[in-house]
Amino acid sequence: MRRRKPLPKYMNPGGFFDLSSVGGNIRYIILCLFGAFLIWNANHIFDWIDIILGLSSTPDSESTIRVRRFWASILGVGGVLTGFAKVLWLYWYRKQAIKSTEGQWYDSARLSKEDLYADEGDEPSSGKKEGDSKGQ
Repeated sequence: MRRRKPLPKYMNPGGFFDLSSVGGNIRYIILCLFGAFLIWNANHIFDWIDIILGLSSTPDSESTIRVRRFWASILGVGGVLTGFAKVLWLYWYRKQAIKSTEGQWYDSARLSKEDLYADEGDEPSSGKKEGDSKGQ
C-alpha cells in the first residue's frame, strides 16, 4: 500500500489552516474570497501593473473577462460553501461528542484525580496481572 504524503505544517492541528478548527475554516473562507476577488478583477490589476511598469499590452477581450469571472465565482462560492459546511459539521460533531460523554463514569462533579488515574478497572478477573509470578 502506498504511503500518503503528510499534510503541510500549516494544515496540521494548531496550524494556520487547520481545517479541524473553526478559525482555520474561517481563514480558508477568507483566502478563497481574496483569491476570487483577485481573479475577478485581474484585468484591472494587470492594467494597473502595466501602467506602473510602463509596459504596453493589449486589453483583455470581453470573453476572456467573462471566463475569468466565471472561474472566480466558482472559487468564491465553492470556497464559502465548503468552509461554511465544515464549520457546521464541526459544530455538530462537537455537540455529538459532548452528548456521548453524558452519564459516563468520568462525567461527575465529584471526580478526583485518584479516580481518574486509578487502574482498578484494568485488572483481570483473577485478581492478578498476566505474567505476574508473585503470589504463587
